Amino acid sequence: MTKRVKMRLQFTILIILFALMPIITIIPLELGPEIQSPLAVEKKVLAFYYSWYGNTTVYTDPNIIDFSGSSWAHWGGPGFSPPASIPSTNYPELGAYDCSDPDLIKAHFSMAEYAGIDAFICTWWGIGEHSDIAFNNILNMANNVTPSLNFTVYYEAYSGRLLSLPQSEREITMVQELKYILETYSANDYFLKVNNLPVLFIYSTFTSPFSSWSNIFSQVRAEFGPCYFVGDILANHYMDELAQVFDGIHLYNPTITIDFQRMLTGSSEWDVSHIYESMGQTAHLYNKLYAATVIPGYDDRVIRDPGIVVERNGMQTYDKLWETAIQASADWVLITSFNEWHEGTEIESSLEYSDLYLNRTQYWANIFHSGS
Repeated sequence: MTKRVKMRLQFTILIILFALMPIITIIPLELGPEIQSPLAVEKKVLAFYYSWYGNTTVYTDPNIIDFSGSSWAHWGGPGFSPPASIPSTNYPELGAYDCSDPDLIKAHFSMAEYAGIDAFICTWWGIGEHSDIAFNNILNMANNVTPSLNFTVYYEAYSGRLLSLPQSEREITMVQELKYILETYSANDYFLKVNNLPVLFIYSTFTSPFSSWSNIFSQVRAEFGPCYFVGDILANHYMDELAQVFDGIHLYNPTITIDFQRMLTGSSEWDVSHIYESMGQTAHLYNKLYAATVIPGYDDRVIRDPGIVVERNGMQTYDKLWETAIQASADWVLITSFNEWHEGTEIESSLEYSDLYLNRTQYWANIFHSGS
């Protein structure tokens, strides 16, 4: 299943869940003794990072492998070449760049450090896939230039390679891939850790039953050792189950929730504070980590029809969500995103906004880190 249809599918699932909510009885799962995330964690600001972009420049730096070679990746189809329009609402200040470019990687490190970001959560789609190569490049470059950042992966459970498999085979593949990530990367000094234990984020947990996730994590820990898994939740459903199976919870993007709320009320106004507060209360009830998400806005109409828009309204959307996250007692704040240009959630410097959102991120990160 392609990324182009995932928002529509998630929206459909959300409508079904809301429709069934009055008749669903949530049966709490038995709490497992394996591992719990401590609440005494250092406050961190993390940003989802997309390393899938490539251009025709070939790089031979010993610290990186050029995954795109002399072809374009994720900017456009065959024959694409800037200054033709790229499939995004805004345009990168650095141009249609290549994530294999050592100078680009270092520039992104610098932007993130300036903005007060503590870690990148890097998209990851499979062993040997270009996102896997790119993550290796990022860690190698970090070892070379010693940034103040840490890095982890965003394990894409939504991937077609997984959804096309029967559940039993899917579990086997997930165990293999999660073990591969941990065994290959987590010993690196720049891999994100809590209390010296590696942390992985998982997208679209609804694609597998909670019992399946429990089996997967048990197998991974039995063979690798203790680690933390922070799971993505779909709106405000099944939070108790998620918090019991995972070591932390987060919502990748509140756009669907915002859009559904606007549709129900017939108003352009929205407020996700009740969902954020409920997520925080649930996570902390089970002594798990709560990571609240902020977005500057959202606009995917360039790649989806009809698409969804959450206007930036200057800084109002970003500020409102930062305030909501802090008031909901978030342990970590996640930014969606540093550079997801196709969905218009980027805070990276653009021709349209320059470094406006990096500056605003620095402002809010300072407030959040200080606890004031």
